[in-house]
Amino acid sequence: MKVSMLTTHQAWAEKECYTGKELLKFRCKKTIAVIGDYVPPDSPCIRTVQQSDMACICGIITPREEIRHIIEPPLSPPPSM
Repeated sequence: MKVSMLTTHQAWAEKECYTGKELLKFRCKKTIAVIGDYVPPDSPCIRTVQQSDMACICGIITPREEIRHIIEPPLSPPPSM
């Protein structure tokens, strides 16, 4: 039973991490863009970072995804957390 609970919790945490990553990319897209001048984070971006598990999010962003996000930002908002 302990193994089952741990696995379920880990799966839930992983899902939250991916949702948080997409939300962060959407709300902070102007700040994290490498092209153009630096844009300071606005209030929604700051709140998202404060409420996110940044260690988890940073751990799942791949180099390829970083390049893709810079070139092709998301077209629609991710689901709310």
